[in-house]
Amino acid sequence: MKRYIPVLLFAFIVMFAGSILLSAEDKQVAEPVSFDRGYVLQIDEQQHELAMDKPQDVVIAGKTHRVVLKENPTAALNYKGISFKFPSQMLDSVDQADPEYTQWSVEGPNAVMLLFCFHENAEHELMGATMLQGLKAQYAGLALEESNVEFKSRPGVELRGTRLNVSLAEIKLVQDIYAFKYQDESYVLVLQDTLADDGGNSDDYKAFLKLFTETLEIAQ
Repeated sequence: MKRYIPVLLFAFIVMFAGSILLSAEDKQVAEPVSFDRGYVLQIDEQQHELAMDKPQDVVIAGKTHRVVLKENPTAALNYKGISFKFPSQMLDSVDQADPEYTQWSVEGPNAVMLLFCFHENAEHELMGATMLQGLKAQYAGLALEESNVEFKSRPGVELRGTRLNVSLAEIKLVQDIYAFKYQDESYVLVLQDTLADDGGNSDDYKAFLKLFTETLEIAQ
């Protein structure tokens, strides 16, 4: 069971803790760096190269059209009847290296969502408890509070789980851990936020949770 424990979550705390070793005067603001991704619009047999958010004139059937490629502000996950949306500027990935489980992750500057799907012979209560105990072991020696938590989505999904409040110097981390069964597979959902200086949720977590709450649906 230990291989299922997401050590990566604790690494987030270490990463954030490292940032407080620098004073505000010592920190340097890096220049924003991004990759330019090209896209091709094909109409019939003719292709037109486009770039995101850059207006371009495209000639179609002898008529010039002004075309702007825009990113959808939301992205979505759909898997076997489980679906939800999240802000598209968040980074998303899927790990299927182990045939026994799949892990989806959605990450922002402060917000993290991890969804584990265990495919074979795994009881969701056991997997959730294993995840929780593994996280608590990682936080040994830190200020840790544990409480019950509930989640309800607008489409009608209701989950009950455990909330961990972790304090490391000036960093305050909250993790909600839920476990549930759907069809013949077991799931563990982790919602994580690095709190703002005032102790409230971060802005990117608020944006994620709002959309997640509005759209999380599990087909019956």
